[in-house]
Amino acid sequence: MRMIVCIVAIWFASLPLCTHVLAQTKLNARYSISLLGLTVGQGTWDIEINGDEYSEKAHSRISGMATTLINGEISASTLGTLAKDRALPALFEADVKTDVEIDKIRMELDAAGVTDLVVDPPFLPAKKERVPITDTHRKGVVDPLSAGLVIVTGSDDPLKPQSCQGRIPVFDGRRRFDVSLNFMRVDTVKAESGYQGPGIVCSARLVPIAGHRIDSASLHAMEVTLVPLTGTRILVPFKASIPTLVGAVAITADRFTVSGPIKPPAGTGSR
Repeated sequence: MRMIVCIVAIWFASLPLCTHVLAQTKLNARYSISLLGLTVGQGTWDIEINGDEYSEKAHSRISGMATTLINGEISASTLGTLAKDRALPALFEADVKTDVEIDKIRMELDAAGVTDLVVDPPFLPAKKERVPITDTHRKGVVDPLSAGLVIVTGSDDPLKPQSCQGRIPVFDGRRRFDVSLNFMRVDTVKAESGYQGPGIVCSARLVPIAGHRIDSASLHAMEVTLVPLTGTRILVPFKASIPTLVGAVAITADRFTVSGPIKPPAGTGSR
């Protein structure tokens, strides 16, 4: 569970694509991480879209008394291109420091999947308690940050139930999992600085495929609220609630500022 919280935090600090993204859009977001109402960490997430190219940088850190439960710090970046129907990551890098692992990951990808992977420390021989990673598990996947771009085709309101349906195949360098999304409701959200308006609330469940311990406990679904990047039809996480044995971990944007196109699609909020 500790690693799951860190993965989701980097998704925040993470489907079909509309090809009419305008010249340049930038997101600068800061997230607070809390447990039982106490702030235990922060995350940042910067996204830049320029034509058909995108890049993302994120960092999250858990600190204070919560380190006895969910200790971790992760920095990551990704870049790629925007194809007709999906984001195509080309390079993902991550520096992971948690109480269960310390990793440096560099992963190159193309439209078919992972083409090169360097993990330090290297993979150990497969152990019986873990589901082994095979070449098949590296095909047709995106990195965790690219998975945070939920992108909607069409010209109608992007905050529709269909935007919160489906499965996203993710590989983080050591684990292969799906993010299964289901629509729940539409809420109104407000950051201290930046976005205020509607957000679509999804049930998101991480479905282990490979690289995880065979005896891992099943994961309860979390709630993730997605909001639009102004001027695009791309939805990104604004907040999440992650159930744990000691209470829900909440990740919420307190700064969510977008620069670039000024005309939002129908049905979106202000920035």
